[in-house]
Amino acid sequence: MFKKTGENTWVSLSAPWYTIHRELKALFKNDPEVKVSPLDNDTKEQDGKYFIYISSNNYEKLCAIEKLIKSEYDFGNVHVYVKFTCENKNEDWEQVLNTAFKGNTAVNAIKEVPDLFDVYYCVIFEDKVIQFYNDDTSDYFRNWNGLYTDVAKDVFKDNPDITFSIKKIK
Repeated sequence: MFKKTGENTWVSLSAPWYTIHRELKALFKNDPEVKVSPLDNDTKEQDGKYFIYISSNNYEKLCAIEKLIKSEYDFGNVHVYVKFTCENKNEDWEQVLNTAFKGNTAVNAIKEVPDLFDVYYCVIFEDKVIQFYNDDTSDYFRNWNGLYTDVAKDVFKDNPDITFSIKKIK
């Protein structure tokens, strides 16, 4: 809604997701190591979703900020997601994955995959079916049945730099 307040002067009301974006920008504007993405065509609404990216070269600082800042805001049919990215993320994601899965026999390997513009990482899981009791009335034994990739897709945060695969069957 627009309201004329004076000659050639217009005031508009901002949508709540713009307020969240401005709050994040204001909070980090004095920190030279932290950047908050603009709310522009790259972060624009996609199916009722907006994305705000907070990035830094300082991975430890970014991890600390991620523990403090909400990553999702709900405004009825519009959702705002705050994503945290490290500007030298390739090395960091590999380190995070290796640290997270060291000694875990469910993981067969972690591979770096070059892309046209960047690098992403693939967690390759063992080729085993997981089952657990789940009150699933569609299963005769009331089990949940799936692969490690199904679990990872359900419990991992969305991350375009990480994908999942199953060990190649010989």
